[in-house]
Amino acid sequence: TSEPQSNIFTRCGIEIELIDTAGSNDTENRDQENLEKVCAFLRPKKQIDYIILLLNYEERLQKNTRDYIEILGNIFTPIEFYTHLCVVFTHLPEKINKKVNQKIAQIKEEVYNIINKIFGIDEKRNLHEIKVYFLNTEVDEDDDGNKKFDKKSQITVDVIFEAIPHIITFADDRVKAICVANWDTDGDGELSEDEAATPKELGDVFCENTEIKSFDELKFFIGLTEIGNKAFGGCLNLVSVTIPKTVTVIGPDAFYCCGISSIIIPENVTLIGLGAFAGCDYLTEITLPNGLISIGDFAFFDCRGLKDFTIPNSVRSIGEHVFANCRNLVSVDMSNSIEVIGNAAFEKCENLASITIPSSVTIIPEYVFSNCKALTGIVISKGVTTIGEYAFISCNSLESLNIPSSVTNIATTAFGFNTKLSSIAVDEDNIVYDSRNECNAIIERRR
Repeated sequence: TSEPQSNIFTRCGIEIELIDTAGSNDTENRDQENLEKVCAFLRPKKQIDYIILLLNYEERLQKNTRDYIEILGNIFTPIEFYTHLCVVFTHLPEKINKKVNQKIAQIKEEVYNIINKIFGIDEKRNLHEIKVYFLNTEVDEDDDGNKKFDKKSQITVDVIFEAIPHIITFADDRVKAICVANWDTDGDGELSEDEAATPKELGDVFCENTEIKSFDELKFFIGLTEIGNKAFGGCLNLVSVTIPKTVTVIGPDAFYCCGISSIIIPENVTLIGLGAFAGCDYLTEITLPNGLISIGDFAFFDCRGLKDFTIPNSVRSIGEHVFANCRNLVSVDMSNSIEVIGNAAFEKCENLASITIPSSVTIIPEYVFSNCKALTGIVISKGVTTIGEYAFISCNSLESLNIPSSVTNIATTAFGFNTKLSSIAVDEDNIVYDSRNECNAIIERRR
């Protein structure tokens, strides 16, 4: 166009104002005239977020392109250039397809040199901040062969949408304020998806903040591989959070004493650490991934809202006191993959009604089901060899018990204070213990 024009587009709920400006014409006077028109048009605009230079491919940036960048320096700040500039090349020669990455790096370097020269600075920013695209696509042209864009120019809208640093809309203003204060690199008072993807750790900026309530936007922090130590610990009123799919570890005390009622652990997580969700009184539902390997000590300690819990087939170990004091826990489904159960893992689960110890477990450790007052049924699978001290002490509702042939070591206090235990049987082929003549006792054979 001979005059700058403005069109409004909407894509995925985002409103885009596309300002189409005159291209260069290889005539110095005409180019200068067009540049002056562009500047006059842009200056009244309160906010120009994205500067897109659409160019025919050349080996180097041509003089008219350099002139465009230089004159725009009278309007925009260095940061706006660094973060909002997008260079798009079309009409690509065949040879460029083999050297795309090399040419992108070269073009970025040229643009940085121009910007630094314009503003008289010597700043070496991360080269990835300037977006450079090579599009092997023909664009619309008018009768004179000039590139043109209108509402039908799909390629232009696609490029803009690709280049746009999508701004995250936060449900919780307090969370936004913390995120902007720590990770808003371009200083626009907002957090884009690109900015959110930068942090490798959260640190303690949210720890024990009792005012934040919702942080589902955490899903955009895809640079994270771990929710670190006490990251959201003590956030008593945090009721909703979405963990990024890139996370592999939920660290120690990561969500202790939070107000969350449900949470989905992403599929790449292999470890839930010490006390990760301890004291989350309102947690009633948690979805664990099939790749999870270990659940650490005290991970769900004193989660009084939990009623049912399924441990995935991939889990090899659950730690000490992992479900202790979960007073409303009624059932736990343990898979045959579990090899280690920690001491006191289910201590004082007062509503736990039944449990099956899988055959993959060899040791039932001390205090593991102590004070499980509602426990009426226990299935000890063949494969268990040891029942530790106080393992089932004070299980006041337990009425019957069967000891498989694999068990060769039972602590003398393992079943103490079970006042209703009235039926005890030991498999006949057990070589260490028996319950001869239906004596309702565990008798150690003479060795």
